[in-house]
Amino acid sequence: MNNHFKFYFFILLCSIFYISFSKSQTIDEYNCLSNIFSKFNLSNSYPQNSTGGYGNVCNSKGISCSGGVVKTISISGRIEQSPQSAILTPNELFCLPNLDIILLQYIRVSTDVLFTKFGSVNSIYLQNIPSGAIDITTIDRPFPPYITYSLSCYDFNNTILNSSYINNVKYFYFRQSFVYFNINEGTNFTNLIDIEIWTLNIPDFSSYKSLYSVYLTLSSDYNKTTISNYAKIESFSIRIVFPQNSLPIPSFIGTNHVISSVSIIGQPFSKPSSMIDMSVGYRLNEIYMNNAGVDFNVNGEFPLILSKHISVNFQFGSFKTVPAFANVSTGSVTISRSGLTDLSSYGGSANFLDYSDNNLTGTIDPSYCDVELIVTNNKLTGTIPSCFTCYFGYPIVSNTGSWSTKPFYDRFKGNQFTNFIPNPGCTTFAPQVRPDPNSYGYFISGNDIGFDGNYYYLNGTYRCLLLTRLRSGKEINCVINNSLYGVRYASILNTWHKKNYTFAFISSPPDVSLVSVSLNTLTIGGTYFSSYIGQSIQTVKIENIDCAISATNFFEIVCTTLSTIPSSTSNSQLLTISNSNETKKFYIQTSDGYSNSMTCSNDCSTNSNGICDLSIGVCICNIGFEGIDCSPILCIDPNCSGFGICNTTIGECKCDTSHQGYDCSLPFLPCKSDCSEKLNQGSCNNQTGNCECSPNYQGSDCTISIPKTCPNDCTNPNNGKCNSNTGQCECNDKFQGFDCGIVKSVHYITSVIPCTIYGGEVSIIGWFGNDGALTLTSFNVSIGILDCILTSINQTVITCNLGAGKGTKDIKIINSIHTNVIFIGYGLFNYQNPIKTCPNDCTSPNNGKCNSNTGECECNDTFKGFDCSTIIEITTPSTNSSIDIDTGGVTIGNQNTNYEISILSLNEISIDGSTIIKSHPLKGNWSIDNNEGTDTTTTTTNSNIFKFSQKLINNTCTIIYTIEEIKLKDKSFTFGSTSFTVEKDSLKLSVLIKDYQYQSSLNTLQLIFYSAAVDTNNDDDNDCNKKETSINKSNLNNQQNLNYIQISKNSKTLVGRFINQVIADSRPTFMSSTIINDNNKNNNNNSIKIGLNLPHCFECLIDPDFSILVSSDFKESCDKSSQKNKWIIPVSVVVSVVGFSIIVTISIILYMKHKYTFKIISTKLKPYKKPK
Repeated sequence: MNNHFKFYFFILLCSIFYISFSKSQTIDEYNCLSNIFSKFNLSNSYPQNSTGGYGNVCNSKGISCSGGVVKTISISGRIEQSPQSAILTPNELFCLPNLDIILLQYIRVSTDVLFTKFGSVNSIYLQNIPSGAIDITTIDRPFPPYITYSLSCYDFNNTILNSSYINNVKYFYFRQSFVYFNINEGTNFTNLIDIEIWTLNIPDFSSYKSLYSVYLTLSSDYNKTTISNYAKIESFSIRIVFPQNSLPIPSFIGTNHVISSVSIIGQPFSKPSSMIDMSVGYRLNEIYMNNAGVDFNVNGEFPLILSKHISVNFQFGSFKTVPAFANVSTGSVTISRSGLTDLSSYGGSANFLDYSDNNLTGTIDPSYCDVELIVTNNKLTGTIPSCFTCYFGYPIVSNTGSWSTKPFYDRFKGNQFTNFIPNPGCTTFAPQVRPDPNSYGYFISGNDIGFDGNYYYLNGTYRCLLLTRLRSGKEINCVINNSLYGVRYASILNTWHKKNYTFAFISSPPDVSLVSVSLNTLTIGGTYFSSYIGQSIQTVKIENIDCAISATNFFEIVCTTLSTIPSSTSNSQLLTISNSNETKKFYIQTSDGYSNSMTCSNDCSTNSNGICDLSIGVCICNIGFEGIDCSPILCIDPNCSGFGICNTTIGECKCDTSHQGYDCSLPFLPCKSDCSEKLNQGSCNNQTGNCECSPNYQGSDCTISIPKTCPNDCTNPNNGKCNSNTGQCECNDKFQGFDCGIVKSVHYITSVIPCTIYGGEVSIIGWFGNDGALTLTSFNVSIGILDCILTSINQTVITCNLGAGKGTKDIKIINSIHTNVIFIGYGLFNYQNPIKTCPNDCTSPNNGKCNSNTGECECNDTFKGFDCSTIIEITTPSTNSSIDIDTGGVTIGNQNTNYEISILSLNEISIDGSTIIKSHPLKGNWSIDNNEGTDTTTTTTNSNIFKFSQKLINNTCTIIYTIEEIKLKDKSFTFGSTSFTVEKDSLKLSVLIKDYQYQSSLNTLQLIFYSAAVDTNNDDDNDCNKKETSINKSNLNNQQNLNYIQISKNSKTLVGRFINQVIADSRPTFMSSTIINDNNKNNNNNSIKIGLNLPHCFECLIDPDFSILVSSDFKESCDKSSQKNKWIIPVSVVVSVVGFSIIVTISIILYMKHKYTFKIISTKLKPYKKPK
């Protein structure tokens, strides 16, 4: 029984022991560690229990376990004195097979421990290994493959370390022994990431492409020629510790372009010859020198030119002024113990500036308020800006860097400031807050906001997170653990200043719920007002009276007017409140003691649709809105069929690009190439997407031309052929007409050189050729009733002798072979009288005398006009002119009277003059002429010229119409055999008709000119000048070189002057003018049409001119009367030509009473614009 009990008791003890160790370490690991503790006499660090054991070693210092096994050991032999004979061997560590990390300090280890890989260990740290146990002095083998290998011992001084020996280590740290690092063959240049060595040289690391960090500690006798290898290092950062008391050497920092962070410890630099520019082409963003040296400057200035993204820390230099880059740096800048003397204003955006322990004088400019500043131990005076003093008592809790743990008060010690006192208080704190749309947070800006968001709370609860609460430039970006989505406004509490302000997080106009009136003072309640006075630009107005704000916060405004508030018990007054760029309006009652608190439904749809009357709670809607809340006007289908947007201002749908219709329900299908609509070739049916082509085009996009047909198919192929592009016939030589159906006449007349009234030789120019030879008997020619005896003939000229006579005669030519072919030129011949008569015989000898050579009056000094009847002492009303581009007519306005002159039509007349064969309307068909690529308007110093044209339908004829204004002075012209002068401020018209296609070569042309005048007088000021229209045709005499027609109305007379010559095919010949009697009963006696009859020619030129004068009974001012009339000034010219050019000159002369001074009217031509 007792034996059984002992057995089970033994089993129970073993189980307990096993369970206990399974939760801490294995028995083997316990024994392994116990052996090390005992061997190195570590009883103080690892005390034994009462049984001489160590209990659960996982609870011991430096021992870490996981999953029942030992993972990390950190054993130090420094506290106890280990026996000299105690040496750790590999076998004493192999018994810990689950280790990840080994750290041994002040423990003697054997040489094999240095070069042995222990199981699953990734990192081994052998620190401060005592000498005596390592039995080699040279490194003769590779180090084992660890991720991290760190060795500190004195046993390998002045030996060589080959780079291939660390091929299998990523992070290699070798200290306390200065070695020569040799780059040898077989090196793996891609595995090493970090290296720190105590070295006799600066190695050539140029082949290492994966280095991140290089840390070199140089011996006092390092090889200085290897400094050039600094330029070859391609790591992210490098730190070089030079020997103490190193002599200055030239700066080598600028030789490396790829390193981002550089630290140079203990090495001063000598004086550079010039500035070292490292601002472009460098990756450098951080540089540290703790001993720059007194010579490292250029004329006392910081010698490096750096980019704005670099953080700099220079100590023990010698610089007069703050480096220029400090004003642009976005990093941090420390220049201490370097003799700085000048602290100018600041314009950069660095995180902090440390200028402590220098000789700075002067004051601190407020521009430094955007950066944390340290100026300890300088010679600064004056006052410290409030942006710093407001936080003198604030406890520093940040651990961003050593500088950030220095209290604000201490940062300004050692100077002579007048306000350097602990916690002086703050009255200038004025924050501004706006939400950050990209994060759970907000931005704090404004005046004296501090540099740490730690003391800001949103709604008293949400504090800025640690990593986001520091200030950058002018703002603190405060991120909180809560979304601000949907937050319209929130309070911001500053616990240091004990201030709580409410700020809008959306853009919103002021919202008013209550307006109380007390005499001249308003108390306005609501939201979205200024958080405090001065926080935003805020104004209040009642009607047009300013209300000065005396107090405000986010929820209330108190304001007072300087004048009495308008008051009415029946009419509300307009209240306008503006906050920054947001404005809102209300109507209120302003009676003393009145409380306006009746809000409106939906705030009148946010106040943009209407204005709320807070006195009665009713909306006053804007145009386009309706209902109790000024809702938008809905479309018939508010959804616009899902294909558009309802414009609620007008209640109409705006459809997308693929739909149309009032509700966007109809498809909108574009057509191919828009059916060439811009070329007038078709139009698009945008409901089907199909083109509807014009008659002459076809195809899916109306781009295919349908050949045009010609009239009567040009009669037959022998007569001519059809041009399918133009639809016009191209006749053969013997045919003419629009369809080539007319046989060309064998003869016609283009011009005539007449004889005098005494008879003599006559030359008839035209076409007289035929199929046979021409003889003096081929034609019989008669002029009037007299035969003209032929003396010579060819195809273009007939010369004959004519007896004496006078007046205008017809020319008849009869083909003696074909007696039925007769050509009659009506009015083409006019006997020339060598003695010319003048109009009205120049009125009287006192007025002027007649020049019988020219037929023009030569007026005495006090008279003017074509017949010298006008006294040159008349003051005239002003005149304006314009051009109508549709009619080609000219409108001249003078004292509420418009004179209109236009070309009406071109008629083809039968040979006997009795029938109009074809009439071509010209009025309304003109277009600006630019066929020659030149300007259609020409301006010179003395004229303005406007040019128009049109092409006749179904005819080859082109008509060009030109208007010229004579401006500054009279202009002389020679026309045919006549020379004449056109006075300044006159208008000159020119018509050119070319290539007219006749129905018969025996037919002629007639050009119709039409003139009218409209009385535009709408007042009674000019009634005394009103007179009926009268027309004087007594001087329209074809026997005079110069013919005149007078049209008088309202004391104004229009004078038309006609030269009785036309230039036909470059030859001057006689031209007759005819008054056209219109049979239309609707026309009255105030209108007139004049025709110009021309010979058969291809180009003719006519040259009449017109003037308007004020008559002698014109009155400058009138008594008022109510009589108003519409009236017509008839002026017209009729032209008969095949192809000709007509020049018409129009001058306006106003006849007034003798007692007035004469003044030429200034007539300015202006392009006429059609009404839209």
